[in-house]
Amino acid sequence: MVLIGFILWLGASIIAIPKIEVGLDQELSMPLDSYVLTYFEAMLKYLSVGPPVYFVVKDTGFPYHLDPQVQDLIRAGENPYSLVSQIYSASRASNTTYIAKPAASWLDDYRDWAAVTGCCMFNGTRENPLFCPSIDSR
Repeated sequence: MVLIGFILWLGASIIAIPKIEVGLDQELSMPLDSYVLTYFEAMLKYLSVGPPVYFVVKDTGFPYHLDPQVQDLIRAGENPYSLVSQIYSASRASNTTYIAKPAASWLDDYRDWAAVTGCCMFNGTRENPLFCPSIDSR
């Protein structure tokens, strides 16, 4: 009887394996009175794309704050092996990853903003920059 029960239990477990979801439900890690729990409930109800993932690049010895070529290892740019490009490629392979949307990098946004010409970004010189007000009088 024990052997038959074990075989039935093993078979049921093997059948249930594909139905097991990856990860831990984030609501279980929050206290019931947490404002973050309300945020997670709203995300699930209205956006239903899963939790955001943040990649933080710590001091790795790369002078990415000084050298644009080293910045290309992080941002999308031209390098197909950069961090953001790899996350983008993984988001396109929906059959093998759970990444729903491509990554966004503040560094890409900043470099796009800095490259715009003919726009009021700042007045003055590089030594003494005077940033424009949020409402341009032109």
